[in-house]
Amino acid sequence: MRTMEHTCLIGFMKLQPLKSAADFLVAMITALACDPLRAYLSESCMPFPADWPAQFYPRQVIYAPMADMVTVLDQHWDPALHGQRPADTHLVYLRNLLPMLGPLHISLNTQEQLIKQYRPIFKRLYQRATGKILPQKPRAWRIT
Repeated sequence: MRTMEHTCLIGFMKLQPLKSAADFLVAMITALACDPLRAYLSESCMPFPADWPAQFYPRQVIYAPMADMVTVLDQHWDPALHGQRPADTHLVYLRNLLPMLGPLHISLNTQEQLIKQYRPIFKRLYQRATGKILPQKPRAWRIT
């Protein structure tokens, strides 16, 4: 049975669009306000599975020099939105996050590439099986 025994409520905050490395840095530091998460990251690494857009910026944040992260955080931290700014020592815990492409995304990307690469074969199979014409640009969620 699933429980919420180790769940930590970080707090309520206004959602912001995650469209830059700075936005991801602020969100990640906000999540590190949770003491059990910091305790876990002080001893272990944690996977950070995400698809392409949500993987690009966290990688920039995690692999950036510490001084750059402090500068970006100084520029983008809004006390009205995010509350009191945590100590710079929280930035050390970001090094223990491992951004990776999740298995689901690998599977979906592989299926999409196969359909694109072997489209002529799938076009004939689809037409014989359904009597319909395969769309020129099938939506990704229809491929599976």
